[in-house]
Amino acid sequence: MRRSLLSSVLLFRVFFAQFFASESVTSDIQLRSVIIWILAFLVTPGFMISLQLVTRYIFAAIRGPSAVEPLTATLGFMFIIYSALAAGLVAVFLWDGLMFSRRDAMVLGPLPVHGVALIVAKVCALGALLLATTTCANLFGTLLFPFVASSAKGLVGVAQHMVAHATATVAAGVFVFSVVVIVRGLVLFVPGAGLSAVLGATLQLAFLGGVFASVLVIPAAISAADPAAQVMGDGWLPTAWYLGLYESMRGHHTVGVDVMAGRALAATASAVALAILVSVAGFWRQMQLALGPDSNLGLRRLGRIRWFAHRIVGHESTAHAALDFFLLTLSRNRALHTIITMNAALAIPVVAAAIWRSGIDPAALARPRTIILWIPLVIAFWLVIGFRAAFFVPSELPAAWTFEANAPRTSYTYGDASRAAMLSLVLPPILAISLAITGMLLGWRFAVWHTVYVAAVCGLLIEIVLLTITHVPFTQAYEPGHAKLKSHWPLYLFAMYACAYWPVQLELRLLRHPSRMVAAIGFFVGLTIGLGIWRRRHHHWSLRPGELDEAEPTEASSIFTRSSRIVQSWPQR
Repeated sequence: MRRSLLSSVLLFRVFFAQFFASESVTSDIQLRSVIIWILAFLVTPGFMISLQLVTRYIFAAIRGPSAVEPLTATLGFMFIIYSALAAGLVAVFLWDGLMFSRRDAMVLGPLPVHGVALIVAKVCALGALLLATTTCANLFGTLLFPFVASSAKGLVGVAQHMVAHATATVAAGVFVFSVVVIVRGLVLFVPGAGLSAVLGATLQLAFLGGVFASVLVIPAAISAADPAAQVMGDGWLPTAWYLGLYESMRGHHTVGVDVMAGRALAATASAVALAILVSVAGFWRQMQLALGPDSNLGLRRLGRIRWFAHRIVGHESTAHAALDFFLLTLSRNRALHTIITMNAALAIPVVAAAIWRSGIDPAALARPRTIILWIPLVIAFWLVIGFRAAFFVPSELPAAWTFEANAPRTSYTYGDASRAAMLSLVLPPILAISLAITGMLLGWRFAVWHTVYVAAVCGLLIEIVLLTITHVPFTQAYEPGHAKLKSHWPLYLFAMYACAYWPVQLELRLLRHPSRMVAAIGFFVGLTIGLGIWRRRHHHWSLRPGELDEAEPTEASSIFTRSSRIVQSWPQR
């Protein structure tokens, strides 16, 4: 019994440490700095919003309790949404760590450790992570907001409100976190890794965009609407359940509120129990998969993306080999997915804030407007910036030896391979978004014209971004102070307007002149080709001699070796 307990404690520490481990940082200090920034981001909204509400409650108190209580319910609804989004955000960014991995099964399976100890340690690690997340997201809201909202009720009212706030917000976070764990566990039973990667990236984008939007848009929406009453009207929304729990624990007992509170408690308990069961099933599933070959690695899962990228890159053998290396690295490294998703998610609050500021008028949405036409370009800009940031992550430092031994040190083909990789990964989703949005709102004929225009602008944007890169992606250590979004945000904001707002303004001026529209598209395409020619002649990418690592080449770098040797041997056969 003592040995099993010690094993569980040790495994708990290992599993919990895995949540904060990364192969894409050069030191523990850098990783701790990132964690501190994340915690500060989660803590700040509750603190700032609580302080900003003091004057608002003073004016509401003058009008009487009839104005204070709806405002408190609305703000409680906002805190519940933020807690749920924050918990879901942490869960999806630790997507692979939520379940037992294949490596865990291969390493721990042969050891004389009981399966119960492994499962208990993993569940406790998930619980500790959830506790840390909900504490950071709700700490200041729980401590400060009840004093602001219920100070007129005395210390007993403040304490009751504090308990209600903590219970409802934490329960909402637990529910969403458990649902994400359930989804991640069920994905294990689907053959292949494609669904897991796509679903993980999609959920990361959705939750990160939701957190940004909640911080920027929801406070402004409070002054114009009372969403709490509308939410309570639909009893089948999870937000209504936890808002009912919030109001019930504050002492507002009605039949509808108590029913919602009961549903919230039942849903939370059921989600936690099902998450534990899925974790148990996931452990045994990984134990089975560990006995067979890993079919998730390699270039087979890239499918049509790789085929399309190879059609773009041309016939240069080094470019084909480098392209396979870039695509494989992007597909297998979860840290790169996180960086790309974090940058792409910045488009969501930008678009949401712009739509909110201009007003949501269904009749106006049926006419060509900047607020609609620039959406795919905003997403494309931040997605391309995300890929550029990912190119600077030292995720494959040992590959520098492979390039040194099998490829020229300086070559324009690395730029061609990077362009093909970005085009194959950026253009399909952007064109689909453009067709879907403009087609449903403005008609499919206009959608085709706008999508072609967006494709031309995206090609030019990618070519411009490639001019800012001078090294082979993924093979260079971090440069201090390079590409810091938090310090260079005015430059990024100006670039976003230059790449998204101004081209749409030009498009709106040319809508009634098809010939001029064609000329504008041709101008963008010609400028892209011209920059590409200049880049190939004067902007050669190179290996930096100080970046060679003594470690053994990884699987992604060996892909380059095999591809380059195969392609180079073609003329001899």
